[in-house]
Amino acid sequence: MATLLTIATMTPAVADGRVALVVGNGDYAAASDMTFLPNPTRDAGAIADKLERLGFEVIALQDAN
Repeated sequence: MATLLTIATMTPAVADGRVALVVGNGDYAAASDMTFLPNPTRDAGAIADKLERLGFEVIALQDAN
């Protein structure tokens, strides 16, 4: 959480030349007791959007294998 708060308070000038990898996995087909979590992909999308607005080059993956 502290890392996210630190990143969220950076100005675009501080973020120049930075790349962020954001992964949101919510589809766990291999797990018998838990097959889908709705929030991780939405949360990852929100974080990716914020980082892009801060000047990061964002590589966003959802339900990556």
